[in-house]
Amino acid sequence: MIIRPFDGSDYDYAAVTAIHNAVYPEQPHVEANARQDDAERTEKYKLGRLLAIVDGVAVGEAYYLQQSWSYRPGKFMVKVQVMPDYRGRGIGTALYDGLMAAVAVYDPTYFYTYLKENHAAGIRFAEKQQFAYAMRYPFSHLDLTTFDAAAFAEKVARFEAAGYTIRTLTDLKAHDPEWGKKLHPLVNTIAEDVPSPEPHVWSTYEEWLPRFEAYPTLIHDAYFVALDGERWVGLSFLLKDLARPDFIEQGLTGTLRDYRCKGIATALKVVGSQWAQASGYTTIETDNEENNPMYALNMQLGYRPQPAQLEYIKPLSSPLPTG
Repeated sequence: MIIRPFDGSDYDYAAVTAIHNAVYPEQPHVEANARQDDAERTEKYKLGRLLAIVDGVAVGEAYYLQQSWSYRPGKFMVKVQVMPDYRGRGIGTALYDGLMAAVAVYDPTYFYTYLKENHAAGIRFAEKQQFAYAMRYPFSHLDLTTFDAAAFAEKVARFEAAGYTIRTLTDLKAHDPEWGKKLHPLVNTIAEDVPSPEPHVWSTYEEWLPRFEAYPTLIHDAYFVALDGERWVGLSFLLKDLARPDFIEQGLTGTLRDYRCKGIATALKVVGSQWAQASGYTTIETDNEENNPMYALNMQLGYRPQPAQLEYIKPLSSPLPTG
């Protein structure tokens, strides 16, 4: 077995994609997913990958990265993935040890990772490395082949009668030169209320805008903003699933705090679901923290629970050794 750094070659991108798909066949990736993760890295947001090679074949991957929405200098998301047929040989441990050595140069203070609740071996491995359970995020699916928007027509009518409107990002960009400066605070203010073990972190407008504009799964016609007159008060958006053409992913949905319980999120989600249905998608996939009111709303709309994602955390009481 050889543990080596990821080299950015076509072979390595194909390898990490194959490893992910062997571990998570129900949520496959394409190479563009990994390439996009790497493209978003900057001097500020670190990312590093390792591969485990057995008999010339890549069979496991480990990586660390920093995410802009929860950034602080010593905080890292870490992940170890080994193909099922190669587990129980010490490959995961070797990858984890190599990853800890690689990330130590950045003086980490806090690690977190995500595991599927039906992956018992992965949970045991994380707990062995002293990660502790923090939160549960059930995935859920909306079957668009049976979704009936008419069942929610009365709620949408009340939304419209209250004077609220919904516009797409396509429309807003075409008619409002200040769209970015309005969307940036709206997204971040809503994201602050999404349950998480640590608080949401705002990135600057100058940092956020080019990253937002370049995001490969963004669909301008499926990015919906709710307005009260001229005030931007809520949003909901759908994202392409690059590996599953019939699936579409539900992104952030929410409203400003003083606009809650007014039916705005319901109207946004119904409009989004209608758009996805009319566009030929068969399934919307999303995940929510299990106590988040948005999860309950999804159940009311007809989403059906899938195996959950679990967040595990490991705050460090002392620095990792660097040599």
